[in-house]
Parts: sequence; structure tokens; C-alpha cells
Amino acid sequence: MRRAEITGTVLGYVIAAIIFAMILLYGYKIVFKFQNDADRITSTQLAVDLKAAVKKIGADFGTIDKRELKLPSGITKVCFLDMFWASDPDNDPDPSSGPKQGICDSGNLDYHIGICDAWKSATSNEGENVYLLNQNDIASDPIDAGPIKIVLDDTTNGYDSAQQHYLCLPTLNGKVEIKLRGLGDSVELSEWPT
Repeated sequence: MRRAEITGTVLGYVIAAIIFAMILLYGYKIVFKFQNDADRITSTQLAVDLKAAVKKIGADFGTIDKRELKLPSGITKVCFLDMFWASDPDNDPDPSSGPKQGICDSGNLDYHIGICDAWKSATSNEGENVYLLNQNDIASDPIDAGPIKIVLDDTTNGYDSAQQHYLCLPTLNGKVEIKLRGLGDSVELSEWPT
């Protein structure tokens, strides 16, 4: 009789352990799904908010506005591209011809072959011009933010007197601060000064 009690108790513990493991696994899947859904919502909200801000501020010449962009989890860098510059046939982002653009120069910290290829293939000033990068430098779905222009005099990256027509910003606590200046038909985008 004692042996039967031990077997029954062990069987009860095994069944309890299996049920506990199943509950943990199910709970993990649900939490992971909620996180993915939250990131998807944050990404969609970012695209909508950024496009609305560009449209509103771009129409009002001279207006300057600070925007704090909340990013999905895991994003460590945001890159903005000037499609006006890239779509002009007189300009070429390829570093082998003309002014070097760091995002297309393999020697630059901002270099990203996928973004560079998208920028090189620009045929108009519209299109996907915002890229979110994670810690592995993998770009998520690009965003069409509307008509943005970027002209930064940057001599710190070795491109003496080159005009930089893209902007990559590191994130801080899942956010990035940008400055938008209305140009009447587009916005000029730059980093908000700290």
C-alpha cells in the first residue's frame, strides 16, 4: 500500500509539472505576441505621425518644430534619406563618383548596402525615405514620410566640404528627437540640437 501511495504522489507531481510547464509556455507565447503587436502598432503610429507632421509643417514656410519620435523596441538607429537629392540625375550617392555619401561608402559607420541600393534606385522625390535599424543593423520595413530634404555640412566624417544628404541618428531610450523646418512644399529635417 505504501508503494502505491508513492507512485500516486510521484504521478501527481509529474502531471502538475507538465501542466505548470504548459502554462509557462502559453504565457510566454502570449507575452511575446503582445510585444510584437505593440511594436507593430508603434511602427504604424510612427509612420502616420511622421507623415502628418511633414505634411503639416512642410506647407508652412519657415515653421520650425521639434518632434520626439517613439520607436519600436530593439531599434538602435534611424536613417532619413533625401530623395530629392537622390532622384536628381546629376547626383549619385555612389562614393566612386562625385561627392561621397557615407551611407554608400563601405568605410563609413553609417554604411548600409540595403539602404544605399534603395537610395541609388530613387527615380522621384517620393518613396521610402526612413529606415529603422536594429542592433544587428537589419532594417525593418521602410517608411514613406513624405517630402523631406536633408543638407548637412559635415566635415567630421572625412568628407571635406561634402554635403551630406542623409541623416542617421542613434536612439536614446527608444526615442529620437528631430527638427523639422517648413519649406513650403517639403521639410528640411535635422537632428534637434542638444
